[in-house]
Amino acid sequence: MFIEKESPAGSGNAAKKIFEMIQSDTRFMPVMAPELDIVVWAPKAGHASEISALSNAIFEAAALENLHLAIARFPSALFADQWQGVQWDQDDITCLRSCLMKPEHLDWIERIWEALDRATTLVLKKKPFQRRRKGDE
Repeated sequence: MFIEKESPAGSGNAAKKIFEMIQSDTRFMPVMAPELDIVVWAPKAGHASEISALSNAIFEAAALENLHLAIARFPSALFADQWQGVQWDQDDITCLRSCLMKPEHLDWIERIWEALDRATTLVLKKKPFQRRRKGDE
C-alpha cells in the first residue's frame, strides 16, 4: 500500500514554493508555474539583452554561493506577450532554471532563497552591463 507523505510545510513542493518566492520578488519575472520540479525565471530588465546578461551573471554568482542553477535559452517570441514591457533587441533570451526534485529541497528552501538573493543582489550592485536609458534605442 502506497501512503503519500505530507510535506513538512503542508501542501505543495519545493518548486512551487520557490516559484511563489520568485513571483513575489520585484527583481524577477517568472516564466510559468512549475508542473513538477522545474522552475524557470529571469531577472527583470528593460531589454532582452539585459535580461540575458543578468541571467548569466546571476548564474555565475549563484555558483559561488554553492547554488547550482542552469541557464536556458528560449526564442524571444515565446515571451513577447507575457513580458510586454521588454524591448526585444535580440532573437533569443537567456533565463535561469532550477530543478528541485529531491524531497530535502523543501527543507532547504530558505537556504536556497538566501543564496539566490545574495547572488542577485551582488549582480545588481555590480551592473555587469551598460544600462540603457529612454532614448538610447
